[in-house]
Amino acid sequence: MTQRRPSDRQIVSHLLAFIAGLVVAYFAMPALKMPVHTVEQASSFQQFPSVDAQPPQFGSRSSKLTGPPPPTPADLNGHLIIPVQGITKSQLIDTYTQSRSEDRLHNAIDIMAPEGTPVLAASTGYVEKLHESAAGGTTIHVFNAERTYSFYYAHLSAYAPGLHERQLVQQGEVIGYVGHTGNASPDGPHLHFQVSALTQDASWGGGESVNPYPILMNAPR
Repeated sequence: MTQRRPSDRQIVSHLLAFIAGLVVAYFAMPALKMPVHTVEQASSFQQFPSVDAQPPQFGSRSSKLTGPPPPTPADLNGHLIIPVQGITKSQLIDTYTQSRSEDRLHNAIDIMAPEGTPVLAASTGYVEKLHESAAGGTTIHVFNAERTYSFYYAHLSAYAPGLHERQLVQQGEVIGYVGHTGNASPDGPHLHFQVSALTQDASWGGGESVNPYPILMNAPR
């Protein structure tokens, strides 16, 4: 028996039926469907920063991205004492950011007192550096135990006997004496007292200065 060859019309009809079957099978399989999101769903997607985003900066100094930001000055409220013996809150003057020579801003407060008045540790900590400089004269840098703050005492007439670097000093302990060394006037002996919040990579001379005046005005004594 001779088998009849299918006509072109039959071939096209079978091909279209096969394609239609594939289309039906595709939409019948949920795993193959692409998700469709509404406008509301799209707006809830996490937004990522652009490539132009800048890393955080702490003041004028960059900091390691893995490090925490500096602590806020409020951490010290009620925890420091006035670092000059016999000086009361009513005698303090806010000299922070006052103008100085060579267009400098004063990043500390000056506590006026007679020459030789004992200077006290404002907070318990470790003597990080004893330093002589043209500007600060005889100076002390003390870091608190957590190494989050630096306390800088300048224009001293002398150190307390036996004071040395890495020494633990207790709050209220005599660490030096008021003077006028460095660029201070002999007519106005005083303590230059500076507080700095330390970043993770700050050395004994680094950190971000904060105003000591409001902190000392909250001192317990």
